[in-house]
Amino acid sequence: MNRYKIIETDPGTDVDDALAILYGLRSPDVEIVSLNMVYGNVDLRAKITKKILELDNKNIPVYVGESTPIRTVKPIFHFGREGEGLLTKDEIEKKESPNISSIDFLVEEINKNPGKYDLISIGAMTNIAKAFLLDKTLETKINHLYIMGGSISYPKRFDIENYRGPNKVEHNVACDVEAADILIRSKCPKTLLTYDITSRANIQLEDLSKLKELGEPEESIFNMIEIWNQYLRQKGNPNMDYCSMHDPLTLMVSIKPDLIKTKKVPIYVDNEGYTRIGGNDYLNLAVDLDYPKFKEDFLNTILSKRV
Repeated sequence: MNRYKIIETDPGTDVDDALAILYGLRSPDVEIVSLNMVYGNVDLRAKITKKILELDNKNIPVYVGESTPIRTVKPIFHFGREGEGLLTKDEIEKKESPNISSIDFLVEEINKNPGKYDLISIGAMTNIAKAFLLDKTLETKINHLYIMGGSISYPKRFDIENYRGPNKVEHNVACDVEAADILIRSKCPKTLLTYDITSRANIQLEDLSKLKELGEPEESIFNMIEIWNQYLRQKGNPNMDYCSMHDPLTLMVSIKPDLIKTKKVPIYVDNEGYTRIGGNDYLNLAVDLDYPKFKEDFLNTILSKRV
């Protein structure tokens, strides 16, 4: 297990990014090297991330990356309440101070420490793809790449032995189809967790409500959970009483690989953004989840007292 993680993330819409960050902050097995923002309003995403770190008294670099995809098949999506429950109105409107870009950081840091870092991609894949294009050797210098993205048999039954193809384009791939294709075809060791598996990693709001008892940043993160779930209920899920931990699970697998079963499978992304089995680029595809073990570890970690 490698403890050094560079996390590519898009916090602020679905709350699972913030919960992945919280898990990383609480896990004794993780050292977050940087948190790199990607997709859409990256300045606001950086503010959200910095506020979580500030409330937790943590000093971790936050880098602002690409807001615009290389090629997308859907409009850039924001649900309109990003940052609420965590940031004040003044904090949302405040201008971000520029620093080194996520892409420049990736190229510089990975070249300085080849083989040291796991890359955790839990949002659009634009930053990593552009870094790979900028430095063709970079993909050979990553310890392991973990990707949350794609769907194989969306959404009811995951059965690669009787594969018939997906019927929906998953969000992280749709955000930047070209970038996803670049990552899937890269030469670094990689594990792909598709929606088929991550959608099984659901945690009830009743369990998550215990975050309110722990002070900050947990209380504000729970505020964000309630706001996101309110949005989902208004959009046609009136009985929504859980959160899907797509992003936390991806980080967790980089620490505890026995949470999932994998199979070496050739994968490619087609021009419309569908994730398909086939081609010549093999990776470790998650095919099953040990849900009880996942749930126990996730809750024990995020609800743990600070060290």
